[in-house]
Parts: sequence; structure tokens; C-alpha cells
Amino acid sequence: MTALPVTHEPASQRLHFRVSTPAEVCVKGLRYPTVDWSLGGFRIAAYSGDAHVRDRLQVEFALDFQGFESELAALPGEYAEPRGTILLAHSAAGEPWGVVGLAGGAAEPGAGRSRDGELERGAAR
Repeated sequence: MTALPVTHEPASQRLHFRVSTPAEVCVKGLRYPTVDWSLGGFRIAAYSGDAHVRDRLQVEFALDFQGFESELAALPGEYAEPRGTILLAHSAAGEPWGVVGLAGGAAEPGAGRSRDGELERGAAR
């Protein structure tokens, strides 16, 4: 494959600020870590596919916000019984409302515990 010249506008002229927070881009089933990204685009290193100027590729952009994916993969982890628990909230009709995880602390009443979770809908608060 012939290397294509890529030009980038100077940082002072960019419409959106670029960040280096870890993210991944999936192209044709292969995942690539981003070098940097913004609302206007992203840059990846070592792309092994065949792409040309003005090609349109369908991509999946994955942002592991605050370690969410790694924490999800480790469940139940610190939320396991008897020292923790995971509570699922739902409506009387069974519609899911949210989840709350209680972690750490001792199993006896009154022990300190940390809380992690959210209930998004107004009726669920």
C-alpha cells in the first residue's frame, strides 16, 4: 500500500480540542487504539487496512469511560456477597430503571459501604 500524505490543521485552528483519553476504533472487525480524538475525528496508529483518500469506512468508536468496560468484565468483583451486593431497580411492570452496586465494608449492619450506580428516570428516584 502506498502511504498517503495526511495533513492536519494546527491545534490553534481546530474546531474541536483533541484529547488523548484512551479510546478504541473498530474497523472491519479489528480494534485499534486511538492516538488522539475529538468530536471532529480521531487518529489511530498502525492501521493495517486498505483505505484511500475520500473512502468512507464504517467504524465503531469505543470510549472506556472511567474504566467502565474493565469493571464490567470483573463483575461481581468487590460487589460480591457477603461484603457487597448488586441491586437492580425496576418498575412494577418489570421495566428496568437502573442498578446500584454496594461494595466493601463488613457484612454486619452499620458497617461502612461505598455506593456506585445510578437511577436515571424521574419515577425511579
